Amino acid sequence: MKIILIRHAEPDYEHNTLTPKGFEEAKALGDLYSAKDFDLVYSSPLPRAKLTADAVIKGEKEIILKDWMVEFHHPIIIDGKEENNWDIMPSYIQKHKDELFSLDNYLNCETMRSGDMKKYVDEVIEGFDGILKENGYERDGLNYKAVTPNEKTIVIFAHLGLNSLLISHLIHVPYWQVAQYFCLLTSSVTTFVTEEREDGIAQFRCLGLSDISHLIKAGIKPSFAARFRDTRYSNERK
Repeated sequence: MKIILIRHAEPDYEHNTLTPKGFEEAKALGDLYSAKDFDLVYSSPLPRAKLTADAVIKGEKEIILKDWMVEFHHPIIIDGKEENNWDIMPSYIQKHKDELFSLDNYLNCETMRSGDMKKYVDEVIEGFDGILKENGYERDGLNYKAVTPNEKTIVIFAHLGLNSLLISHLIHVPYWQVAQYFCLLTSSVTTFVTEEREDGIAQFRCLGLSDISHLIKAGIKPSFAARFRDTRYSNERK
């Protein structure tokens, strides 16, 4: 099985749509992929994701909307201040590394409990593993039971936080680490495939992360959305 995670194109949050550049990104994505490339298509119901999906699918296949695929925006409290659940300053990570880097315990640490993160993580993972189970792969600890092995391609059009959570689930690391240390650029494509090296057991392996070949081909400069300034005194987003 192949799972393709696509982040929406550059967003216009104020008007709940895509920016003009975002529509160009989505078109470039649609020039590279089409509905025939996918067996099942899922999307967040939020316009920035759905519009990106529409530009690729072009009405040729059903786009299944899932409420749990909306942006994974559940603020946490750090030093008395509300923050995005992955926007953690390096100095804070250094002080709390023992609890934050523990796959088994990070959701139970004070930082993540402040945003009831375990509840929201569990809701998303239940939905995601439900899709995989419906399509032949049942979660079993760190692996999946290959109940009905197949070569389907499932695509999900969603958001940086949501896709980061799905990636973290597939590679078994704390969610915030993926969102903090890897930037899924707008309209980027991340691909996982199953590897069945033992009978009845499948694990997922990443073939490409945040691929923007479609933007390069179209001559579109990648958006700075979700990134922070390169240096302390750069003019980009702090």
